[in-house]
Amino acid sequence: MAFEDYKKLFRNRNFFLLWLGFAISQIGDKFNQMALLAVAAAMSTTQITDMGPKMGIALLVINLPSLVMAPIAGVFIDRWDKRKTMMVSNALQGLLVLSIPLWLKLTNSLMPVYFAILIVYLLTCFFNPAQLAFIPDLVNRNHLVAANALTIVAITISMVIGSAIGDLLVSAVGPSPAFMFDSLTYFFSVACLAFIVHYHKPRPAPSEKADSAVGHVEKGLKQVWQELKYGFRNITHTPSVSYAICAFTILMSSLGPLLVIIATYAKIKFAVKVPGAVGILYSLVGVGWVIGATLISRMEARMSKEKMISWNISVTGIMMFILAMLMAYGEILGIKTLYVYFAIASTLAGIFVGPAIVLSNTILHECLPELLRGRVFGARSALSTGGFLVFMGFATWLSARVEMTTILIGVGIILIISACVNYYIYSAGEVTRAALAQEHTSLENQ
Repeated sequence: MAFEDYKKLFRNRNFFLLWLGFAISQIGDKFNQMALLAVAAAMSTTQITDMGPKMGIALLVINLPSLVMAPIAGVFIDRWDKRKTMMVSNALQGLLVLSIPLWLKLTNSLMPVYFAILIVYLLTCFFNPAQLAFIPDLVNRNHLVAANALTIVAITISMVIGSAIGDLLVSAVGPSPAFMFDSLTYFFSVACLAFIVHYHKPRPAPSEKADSAVGHVEKGLKQVWQELKYGFRNITHTPSVSYAICAFTILMSSLGPLLVIIATYAKIKFAVKVPGAVGILYSLVGVGWVIGATLISRMEARMSKEKMISWNISVTGIMMFILAMLMAYGEILGIKTLYVYFAIASTLAGIFVGPAIVLSNTILHECLPELLRGRVFGARSALSTGGFLVFMGFATWLSARVEMTTILIGVGIILIISACVNYYIYSAGEVTRAALAQEHTSLENQ
């Protein structure tokens, strides 16, 4: 049944164009990131005292816009035509990335490059929530799980193919061709979006007032703030929506420490005997995402989406314990055998993370009206990015002070407890809402 859904989606011309443009541009983004890190390294005078800060600035420039701008961008996404918003964002991103090699030649400085990349990722704050909010407009409700699974597949393809090929391309011919390729992927995405047939009906946002003075900056800012509050109020007052956002944020936050630990441990233990050990492990996590995402519809009918998410997050926490045990006692197996077990555990962790992400997106698609999707996906982007950065930074700081196995066990415990607490709060909210609805019905009947 699941594979039939995927076939139907690929026959859906509008969805296929959206998916194809997104997948290709995501691959280009990874080329961009590899090129940016290579430029930062090339312009560093020493490996430690100079390269580290420049790498850090590059990573901050990539992640900071989502943390700050995504919720505000969501307000405008809900007002505008989502397809045109994505087209304009991609076109501007393509032009900005295309200008980076020119800036490098003219200035031999990273500052113009940082500025261009900052604007590129500010525009991403408009594109990504608009893309997620646009999916329910193109597919039937019963195909939402499959559509979100294919979105995970696109992201994973970019992680595996884009990062690997991008790194090889940058190493072989330098960063400029990688920047140029990335700009072409943006223009390809614009072309795909241009052929999507969708009619947008402009509507006022729920909190917009007829007498609002658009021309006055102060009233305009006040209106944006009111719409932001309206979006957050709907998040906190809708149990399924708040549950899905919390679950997604929990998962993304846990990925920060996991990536730090896997990278550190793999470089120490496996780099000599297993070339490309870190990249292979990251790729296997991505492969696990794809496997889990494509199999999710087989389990969907057996339990609620919320319960399945909690189970998957809890099992992911258990996988952290298994990884910690392998790190603590696995050396008796031999390095290569240990690496095989590590690879299997990484893949299994991905298999349980993938469905949780897919179901989180699906819950939001099913529960949110069209005029709220941009704000909610924007707010979720900010929360998950903030959690990822905070926990990754904390894990980096902590790894110099305690054993990495201790950190992994701590992450596992947090995942299990937070999954259970999140589901309990959701269940209590649903029970309360059902009781109130029944009470209102009985009063009306009297």
